[in-house]
Amino acid sequence: TYVKSSTETHTDVGDRANDMLRIDGRDLRAKVVGEGGNLGMTQLGRIEYALTGGRVNTDFVDNVGGVDCSDNEVNIKIFLNGLVSNGDLTVKQRNQIL
Repeated sequence: TYVKSSTETHTDVGDRANDMLRIDGRDLRAKVVGEGGNLGMTQLGRIEYALTGGRVNTDFVDNVGGVDCSDNEVNIKIFLNGLVSNGDLTVKQRNQIL
């Protein structure tokens, strides 16, 4: 299901392929929406749904911890690969640390 606000038209949303699947936020009866990729709801649809008592965050709010963890993992791997390249650490030691 895709969600827009009652003040938006399908044309405003700009996603013709999903016009037949889209409802207004005020008509959504779920208690909680877990949205991935910020693709299912317009911002106004999110607000309208929340004003009816629905619980929803934008994707980046719920995903921030995973993104931060991923960034740290990449930086650690870059650092450790430098140690392996310099001969200060073996690949086996690197893998054990990871």
